[in-house]
Amino acid sequence: MMSVGRAMYKAPFDKVYQEVINSLYDCKFKVKKEDRESGTILASAGISSWTWGERLEILVLEKIEGVEVVMHSIPKLASLLYKRKSKMNIEKFFSSLDKRVKNRVYIKEFEAYP
Repeated sequence: MMSVGRAMYKAPFDKVYQEVINSLYDCKFKVKKEDRESGTILASAGISSWTWGERLEILVLEKIEGVEVVMHSIPKLASLLYKRKSKMNIEKFFSSLDKRVKNRVYIKEFEAYP
């Protein structure tokens, strides 16, 4: 089970990468590991009344069109409500990132995979 959100920004890679980190902290997610060279960030969302927590994998990818940010939200333990909580986490993250990086080109709708 996994949920995915993605957006493209017209801004320098280094700015987007740093604002991704800042947005994770804004959302009260815990950054576990980051690798700027590969554009990979691992974080977690804590336990709530909806889930037992989620593992968050964020990719910051430099492309011709701009910098793409992809967030995967993976529940630590299966729950019937994981899609709702994952969607809320993804929307909260991209809302924060949009405030920090104004030049969003597109955002792809939330997707959930079994």
